[in-house]
Amino acid sequence: MTDLSRYRPNVGERVQPAGAWQLPQGGINEGETPEEAAWRELWEETGLQKGECSVELVGQVPGDPLTYDFPENAGGFFKKQGFIGQAQYFFLFFSEDDGLPSKTDLTGKGGEPPEFTRMEWRPFPEVVDGIVEFKRPVYAELQSRSVPMIESFLKSRNADMKSKG
Repeated sequence: MTDLSRYRPNVGERVQPAGAWQLPQGGINEGETPEEAAWRELWEETGLQKGECSVELVGQVPGDPLTYDFPENAGGFFKKQGFIGQAQYFFLFFSEDDGLPSKTDLTGKGGEPPEFTRMEWRPFPEVVDGIVEFKRPVYAELQSRSVPMIESFLKSRNADMKSKG
């Protein structure tokens, strides 16, 4: 089994509410695939752009989208549009750059307002514990689904590195 203690999600502290942390996320625009949306959201929220940074796509986390309902005190903008919650696809990205969080540009890209004040690498259990309560089951399931995918990716990557010499 792979020691996953050094493989951490890059998580951001939200602009509002201060002190709240979450993974970069966003909606899928019309005509966009979930993968294209993942790259776009990564760029809009962190300034990290496909082909221009030390980040590579591992892939989409397997299984159905993960869902949650908005509690009474959350989701105002979406509730006004008739939504009761969100269904989310998750994608894993990989970087060997420990300094990556300091290379992010959190000013908001593509006309989007800034969503984060800072980025950090954090162990997955801290990410799960640090997310707002109504999203914790989704993040816990994400962690469970991600571990086999991470292990497979790292095993394949290590085999590729050995074959290249």
